[in-house]
Amino acid sequence: MPNAITPVTERVYDLILAGKDEHHLRHEFREKGQRLLLQDGLAKAACGITDLTELGRIGVQSYLETPSPGRT
Repeated sequence: MPNAITPVTERVYDLILAGKDEHHLRHEFREKGQRLLLQDGLAKAACGITDLTELGRIGVQSYLETPSPGRT
């Protein structure tokens, strides 16, 4: 399974400079077809490279949260 670092594109850079939250960044990554940390971790757990305990250490809960109403 290849390891990749997500490149900071001009669009991602602009989102960061605009102070957008992690939900906006995740949306951008999904739009570009990039795997999120949770998706990568689940795939690695399925292959036996890591386990679900390790996923808990990266803060899986934040991946399951959705933006609050009014948060765009």
